[in-house]
Amino acid sequence: AICVGRLEWEKGIDRLIDIWLSVHNTHPDWVLDIYGQGMLQDELQQKILAANAGTYIHLKGSSPDIMYEYLNCSLLVLTSRYEGFPMALLEAMACGVPCVTYDCPFGPRSMITNMRNGILVKEGDKKEMVDKINYLIENEQIRKEMGKKARINVQRFAEDVIMQQWIQLFNNLLN
Repeated sequence: AICVGRLEWEKGIDRLIDIWLSVHNTHPDWVLDIYGQGMLQDELQQKILAANAGTYIHLKGSSPDIMYEYLNCSLLVLTSRYEGFPMALLEAMACGVPCVTYDCPFGPRSMITNMRNGILVKEGDKKEMVDKINYLIENEQIRKEMGKKARINVQRFAEDVIMQQWIQLFNNLLN
């Protein structure tokens, strides 16, 4: 699994580490790679080491080719406390990666139709988050189908689609 985001409080990486410790109890063969940099890097690394989780939770820093990372992972997990327009979610969905995210204020709900092209988990519900991650791990076919639907769904955010909407808006305002 993968997480991409700044290592800052609002991204909830501290919550993700706790969640992955529980996922690991059921699926010890699964690994979590966290991409990003930020002020909490040392604190998060200490949390991972204190839990003896360094073999299966990795802070990877920045990636020179994040699209490669998306294309080579099985799912994206986001545990943000709040979002605006989560680019990591959009990028992962565009790569056909199934996503599990907290239904935090703003962002995710506008991109995901729950259990169709991704999974929205009640904000802060650790047990549900662990259950939904385990569900996707255990159901490869559902995971793949969800990823396919995600790729189709995010085409509505493509540059040519959005630009056409702006042009239409400006034309309506001018008329």
